[in-house]
Amino acid sequence: MATTSRSAWFVIGAASAWALPWALDILKEQLRRRQDERKRRSDEHNIVIESSATSTEMTSAINKNNTMTPKIMDAADLDLRMIRKAEGVIRYRTSGITVVIERCSNDWNYSAILRTAEALGVQNVYIVDPPTMTMDIDVDNDAEECTAASASDKKIHPKQAKVALTKEEVANRRAHHLFAQNATDWLTITNFDSTQECIDKLKATGHAIWATDLSQEAVPLTVPDLVEANSWPVFPNKIALVFGTEAVGVTQLFLDQADLRVYLPLYGFADSLNLSVATALVVFAVLQMEPRYVGHMSEEERRELRSIWFPKLAQQRLLTGSQKKKRHKLLARIDNCKVLEEKRRRYEQQQHQQAGISGDEDTLRPLTYEQVVKLGQLSQLQHELHELEQSARFHEGSFQAVADLIDNPPDPMTDLRRIDEHRICFVGKNTKSIYKDAWKGLAATTTKATDTSSTAAYFRSRAKINGDN
Repeated sequence: MATTSRSAWFVIGAASAWALPWALDILKEQLRRRQDERKRRSDEHNIVIESSATSTEMTSAINKNNTMTPKIMDAADLDLRMIRKAEGVIRYRTSGITVVIERCSNDWNYSAILRTAEALGVQNVYIVDPPTMTMDIDVDNDAEECTAASASDKKIHPKQAKVALTKEEVANRRAHHLFAQNATDWLTITNFDSTQECIDKLKATGHAIWATDLSQEAVPLTVPDLVEANSWPVFPNKIALVFGTEAVGVTQLFLDQADLRVYLPLYGFADSLNLSVATALVVFAVLQMEPRYVGHMSEEERRELRSIWFPKLAQQRLLTGSQKKKRHKLLARIDNCKVLEEKRRRYEQQQHQQAGISGDEDTLRPLTYEQVVKLGQLSQLQHELHELEQSARFHEGSFQAVADLIDNPPDPMTDLRRIDEHRICFVGKNTKSIYKDAWKGLAATTTKATDTSSTAAYFRSRAKINGDN
């Protein structure tokens, strides 16, 4: 029995001695695989950390190069408040990202995209076959309904070109277009008649073309996926983010000539987003992943923006309250006359070509007698506008008011948020009245006087003083 036990222990010992190296090899292989996995995760993490470090370094560099070191925020007693804010916007502006809108057929989305691009600091917007923002509206304040359609709607949906709108809907569309118009005041917009023309321009200016796409060929906008696609962390110097029409997205021509197709990851049943929302999220994602685009602009480009923006800001303050109201009404009436002028031109062109659109509801009609009378006032309205602007030295005075600030701007705001006293409630008087109790005491419903050097009187005095020198 003892001999058998010793033999068993001998066999076990021999087997263990033989198996130990094999077990150690397996253990080493497992450890190596774990180390490789940790290293891979660490490398991906380091990319994010490096990006974060780059963000800090670049922010510091932006601050240093743009003399934005002093932290300046909006305040009630801040001198040259609007000029400082404009300079802050210029310092954060980027010409490294260009937003491309290809055949957007919805003017609401169009105006929202422009506002989004401006708010996120994108200076350049390329538009292929843009919708017409001036609506073809027969303006009649006494009418219960009006008709409106953008030029692009007529091209894409000819049978839906004429849409009945209530007066309230017309007012809402005009207000929405006004937001877009305010955004375009601070954007550089280039229009193209064709997709190929836009592509040629992008390639000639050295842009890498990233087309948004919902197909499985597109690369998700995440660091690991961009690493795998060899598109991270080295971003191109200039990048064009292309967004297509609401119905089908970017055209095949753009997809075929794009350097990369990109996709914003979604995690719900909906597999697409509203066009303006998608634009906002994609641009924001790119800025977060590559913060070097923030403030990516040459000093010559910045000076050019100052020479345009500073006088424009002064213009807004050279007119008195009554002059502003009169000018606003004149501009509205002139715009209406130009709409009628275009309507007459298209009707005459149709008559000349003898190719009217089939269907009475879509056939262009001549102007009514009342419309002809309104159109006949165009020259007089333009003359009144010219006289008003001349009396206020609107153009010449606005430049003279800020001429010395273009080359020697004041320290910019480094944080562009308004102080509570300067926040504005962007609604009409009727809406304010309806919600006055619910909104009582909220920051956007209160106002406070600003520093004297930011008032209209200050800019008017500068225009006169500089004009006399």
